[in-house]
Amino acid sequence: MDADYENMRLDYSSIRVPRHASSGKRGRTPDRSKQRGKDHENPCNPLYLQLSAGNVHDSNVAVDVLFNIHLTDSMVMADSGYDVDEILVYIAE
Repeated sequence: MDADYENMRLDYSSIRVPRHASSGKRGRTPDRSKQRGKDHENPCNPLYLQLSAGNVHDSNVAVDVLFNIHLTDSMVMADSGYDVDEILVYIAE
Protein backbone atom coordinates (compact mmCIF):
# COMPACT_ATOMS: atom_id res chain seq x y z
CA MET A 1 0.00 0.00 0.00
CA ASP A 2 1.38 3.41 -0.98
CA ALA A 3 1.53 6.27 1.47
CA ASP A 4 -1.06 9.02 1.12
CA TYR A 5 0.87 12.26 0.81
CA GLU A 6 -2.20 14.42 0.19
CA ASN A 7 -2.89 15.09 3.89
CA MET A 8 -0.13 14.82 6.45
CA ARG A 9 -0.08 15.50 10.16
CA LEU A 10 3.02 16.78 11.89
CA ASP A 11 2.97 15.65 15.50
CA TYR A 12 5.11 14.26 18.27
CA SER A 13 4.94 11.54 20.85
CA SER A 14 7.06 11.24 23.95
CA ILE A 15 7.76 8.37 26.28
CA ARG A 16 9.34 8.76 29.68
CA VAL A 17 12.08 6.38 30.68
CA PRO A 18 11.52 4.99 34.18
CA ARG A 19 14.05 6.13 36.77
CA HIS A 20 15.23 2.61 37.43
CA ALA A 21 16.08 2.10 33.73
CA SER A 22 19.40 3.92 34.01
CA SER A 23 20.42 2.45 37.38
CA GLY A 24 20.58 -1.16 36.24
CA LYS A 25 18.30 -2.17 39.10
CA ARG A 26 15.21 -4.17 38.37
CA GLY A 27 11.98 -2.50 39.24
CA ARG A 28 8.37 -2.67 38.35
CA THR A 29 7.35 -2.54 34.70
CA PRO A 30 6.13 0.93 33.65
CA ASP A 31 2.43 1.34 32.89
CA ARG A 32 2.26 1.77 29.11
CA SER A 33 -1.25 3.24 29.33
CA LYS A 34 0.21 6.42 30.85
CA GLN A 35 2.45 7.25 27.88
CA ARG A 36 2.29 10.87 26.91
CA GLY A 37 1.40 11.93 23.38
CA LYS A 38 -1.65 12.21 21.19
CA ASP A 39 -1.46 9.13 18.98
CA HIS A 40 -4.74 7.79 20.34
CA GLU A 41 -6.74 10.82 19.08
CA ASN A 42 -6.30 10.23 15.36
CA PRO A 43 -4.23 7.15 14.56
CA CYS A 44 -2.26 7.20 11.33
CA ASN A 45 0.82 5.59 9.82
CA PRO A 46 4.09 7.43 10.37
CA LEU A 47 5.99 8.53 7.26
CA TYR A 48 9.16 9.44 9.12
CA LEU A 49 10.42 9.02 12.67
CA GLN A 50 13.15 11.04 14.35
CA LEU A 51 14.37 10.69 17.90
CA SER A 52 15.44 13.75 19.85
CA ALA A 53 16.36 14.63 23.40
CA GLY A 54 13.54 15.16 25.85
CA ASN A 55 14.50 18.79 26.39
CA VAL A 56 14.28 19.71 22.67
CA HIS A 57 10.97 21.26 21.59
CA ASP A 58 9.42 19.43 18.64
CA SER A 59 9.24 22.62 16.55
CA ASN A 60 13.07 22.76 16.65
CA VAL A 61 13.38 19.52 14.67
CA ALA A 62 10.28 19.90 12.46
CA VAL A 63 12.17 21.16 9.39
CA ASP A 64 14.59 18.22 9.68
CA VAL A 65 11.62 15.85 9.71
CA LEU A 66 9.85 17.59 6.82
CA PHE A 67 13.06 17.54 4.76
CA ASN A 68 12.75 13.73 4.61
CA ILE A 69 9.15 13.72 3.33
CA HIS A 70 7.81 14.48 -0.15
CA LEU A 71 5.72 17.65 0.36
CA THR A 72 4.69 18.56 -3.21
CA ASP A 73 0.88 18.98 -3.47
CA SER A 74 0.45 18.06 0.20
CA MET A 75 -1.48 19.67 3.01
CA VAL A 76 0.52 19.62 6.24
CA MET A 77 -1.60 19.85 9.38
CA ALA A 78 -0.10 20.68 12.76
CA ASP A 79 -1.09 22.31 16.02
CA SER A 80 -0.11 25.84 17.06
CA GLY A 81 3.19 24.63 18.55
CA TYR A 82 4.50 24.37 14.99
CA ASP A 83 3.45 27.93 14.06
CA VAL A 84 7.04 29.07 13.57
CA ASP A 85 8.20 31.14 10.59
CA GLU A 86 11.01 28.72 9.68
CA ILE A 87 8.54 25.81 9.40
CA LEU A 88 5.92 27.80 7.50
CA VAL A 89 8.49 29.08 4.98
CA TYR A 90 9.87 25.56 4.44
CA ILE A 91 6.40 24.14 3.74
CA ALA A 92 5.53 27.03 1.38
CA GLU A 93 8.66 26.41 -0.71
